[in-house]
Amino acid sequence: MKKFLSGVLCLILILSCTGCMPSVQIDRRLLVQGIGIDWTEGEYQVTLQVFSPAAKGETEGAGSTDIHTAAGENLAECMQSVCRDTGRSLFLGNCRMVILGANAMGENREPVLDYLLSNHELRPGIPLLFTEGQAADLLKAPMDGAEVPAMRIHEVVSAHIHAGLCPDATLLTVIQGIDGPGASAALPLLDLTEDDMLVIAGAALLLPDSGYTAVAAEDWRGAAYLLGQLESADYTLGYKGGTLRVTVTPVLHLLSAQEENGRPLLQLQLRLNCAVQEFTGGRLDWNSTETAAVAAVVERQAQQELQQSFGLIQAHQADVLGLLPQMKKFTPKLYQAHSGAWLLEQAELKTEIQVNITSLGSGARAAA
Repeated sequence: MKKFLSGVLCLILILSCTGCMPSVQIDRRLLVQGIGIDWTEGEYQVTLQVFSPAAKGETEGAGSTDIHTAAGENLAECMQSVCRDTGRSLFLGNCRMVILGANAMGENREPVLDYLLSNHELRPGIPLLFTEGQAADLLKAPMDGAEVPAMRIHEVVSAHIHAGLCPDATLLTVIQGIDGPGASAALPLLDLTEDDMLVIAGAALLLPDSGYTAVAAEDWRGAAYLLGQLESADYTLGYKGGTLRVTVTPVLHLLSAQEENGRPLLQLQLRLNCAVQEFTGGRLDWNSTETAAVAAVVERQAQQELQQSFGLIQAHQADVLGLLPQMKKFTPKLYQAHSGAWLLEQAELKTEIQVNITSLGSGARAAA
């Protein structure tokens, strides 16, 4: 009898369970791949790049990209307007990136970031990009016939991040930077040429006063070293009357902050592997003297880039390195005694770089 009653009870519980309703069929959704946010003539302009999969019976993997735009007093209104105009629901779970126009990241910076963070479909790790022009233009520009231009933009930006030519910025890291003591963040800076070709111009530093400053790609690589975001870098360097083409790969990165003589001190330890791809001045000798000389050339280049980027960050008082949070944690007395601007201006950078030559090229001569 007990088994019978237990079975009846289980059946009642199973029948009372609800499903995942209401559901939306895939053909009634707009699969958003990229979002552009601009501020034009006193209102937001949202541009959505939407991927439409191929209909049944068409070539597998084919599809098309559509652009939908809407304007309104707030971002929620813009999104709802697109839904009404198309009669479909937005799906942002597969969105590749959000491009932010300079005008939208001025006084409207906080509402824009708050809206993005509050949307449950947008993951915190979604990349944020920046442009001094209109974000809409980047999403509308043709990308070499790519079926999904947003994916192509994402791939190009990722390659530049790995080469240390622009920062790696996500929704979470940008919000943490702006809400932290430094009130700053760095985003990849995008632009279009006159021929509508995508250009990664460098970095946009969001400043505490709601402004921003642009940093060229070649000036950002030192910051990439400091942040540990560089995967590999290619250089063409002068040596012995010729030129070295080398590839540098960081294998150790240690950055710490402390107080020294009443001033903030950043200490960086770097270990770099360096492979010589080509030398135009003849052949290189595989001996300790030659490898030490090549290593010294590479070390000077890295040192120069580090000091140049650090000087730019200090000049603009943009704490994209996270110096102030570290000083607040490890040297609270120094942090409380001085303003954030003073700490950034007075900070000193000490670097210890070790370069390990792993290859001198196929034409290197063995040591005698």
